[in-house]
Amino acid sequence: MKKLLLLLLLSFFSVQSLAVPNIFSCEVKQDLSIHEDSINDVKRVDTFIFTDEIDNIVFSNNYDKRPALILHKKFKIIESRRDSDEYFNLSGEAVTTKIPFSFVYYLEEDYGFLSIAYSRANNARVMIARCVAF
Repeated sequence: MKKLLLLLLLSFFSVQSLAVPNIFSCEVKQDLSIHEDSINDVKRVDTFIFTDEIDNIVFSNNYDKRPALILHKKFKIIESRRDSDEYFNLSGEAVTTKIPFSFVYYLEEDYGFLSIAYSRANNARVMIARCVAF
């Protein structure tokens, strides 16, 4: 009976230590609007939070609590790699606007980068944030 209990406890802690985080606190490093003749810093927030919900990454319902480039709260995950011991990688796009994102998180270092970028007609937007598990 003691061996069974020990085995159960050991497997519980092993699964817990391998769990991939799903809530991230991010610090905006760059939030730029790029035009043919100018580059403007359009940073509206310094920090924000998002949640990895397997099929989507979800930002705050409150527009004022997320970067200006994130117009809608949900981005669809199109491709993910979650099987590495060193990092995991998510990529996808905003559900309605199709603005692409990429997120790489280094498990051992406990940080990652979220980048959202697009270009249309005569302008482009770029937002880069450094994120840690929350």
